[in-house]
Amino acid sequence: MTICRRLTVMFCLFGASTFAVESAHAERPRSEVSIGFLTHKAGPSFVDYHYTVLQSDTHSLSVGLGTLIAYAGLSLAWKYYPMPSIADIYTVFSLQHGSGMGNAPPKTMPVFSIGIEFLFWDNNALNLGVTQWITTGLQHIDEMAMDDYMIMPQASYGWRW
Repeated sequence: MTICRRLTVMFCLFGASTFAVESAHAERPRSEVSIGFLTHKAGPSFVDYHYTVLQSDTHSLSVGLGTLIAYAGLSLAWKYYPMPSIADIYTVFSLQHGSGMGNAPPKTMPVFSIGIEFLFWDNNALNLGVTQWITTGLQHIDEMAMDDYMIMPQASYGWRW
């Protein structure tokens, strides 16, 4: 089994185990478009769309599509709010699979974000934080090669409906 499949299975099992059935219908909107420098759910993306599949008061699991200038990627994101309030502190772990221009092969990147989210006007959010990602060309879990490791500040505006 490739590393992508192993990470996806582990991520789905961990994410699904954090949700309580009775709180799966929280009142937050499920669709979100984010615009900014490195969005919090998709990592290296200027514009992304995410649909929340499962959500509770402190957790959400979403799937999405993000784009950079010459890059497009699909992502699966788990967002956690340790202390929900007007200004929410959050952490996001996502797996993004995508490719850019040229003959570069598609890559799977684990992305981790931490930051603060300010909600205003009901369905608008401003996210400020730090995003890190690792790009690898790994095909097997026992290989130890890393192509790129980045830590960057991120700021994005999100509109939800």
